[in-house]
Amino acid sequence: NIKTLVERWNGSSWSIMTSPNRPPTSTGGSYLYGVSCPSTTSCFAVGSYNMTSLNTASLVEHWNGSSWSIMTSPIPDLSGSDMYAVSCPSTTSCFAVGVTSSAGASLVEHWNGSSWSVMTNPTGSGVSLLFGVSCASTTSCFAVGGNGRSLVEHWNGTSWSIMTSPNPTGSTGVWLQGVACPSTTSCFAVGVYDQYSNTTAKSLVERYA
Repeated sequence: NIKTLVERWNGSSWSIMTSPNRPPTSTGGSYLYGVSCPSTTSCFAVGSYNMTSLNTASLVEHWNGSSWSIMTSPIPDLSGSDMYAVSCPSTTSCFAVGVTSSAGASLVEHWNGSSWSVMTNPTGSGVSLLFGVSCASTTSCFAVGGNGRSLVEHWNGTSWSIMTSPNPTGSTGVWLQGVACPSTTSCFAVGVYDQYSNTTAKSLVERYA
């Protein structure tokens, strides 16, 4: 079994924390890919777990200041869904992004303080994956990924929309994998391009200002 791993820094050293896994079967595995802490007593971690040996479902865990527990979250695609990143601008608002397997469509889920739900978002053309998200406020989030070309989506407090984003000249494949937004008007995104061509994969950094 592959199990979740959570470590904590207390100001002087790192230690491993007890974290739950789902499901507890011999063929299952639980994976955590992203975490966001809007306060010292509230953290949200996202990932996926194996429903079967082939199909995954999104996984969300929460730290309440004393222990980690699995949260109820939607499974939008029974063929598989994974969440890779989460950003929580407040304890009652979190945005998690990833992908649904069968449709190859980008996935966004939202925590409103009481429950998780799937948000409507544009997927772009072709297979669209979202790997990173950063929210400078509850009404401004940037999610990044790729669909063969760079993919950037923006949440304006009402809806998600696809933003125009650059691609290196002559690139054969572009994937943005992480983003950090210190303000609503400044973001830095990182990733890779030419990953699946005959050339060496190259690092990529993009800036929104």
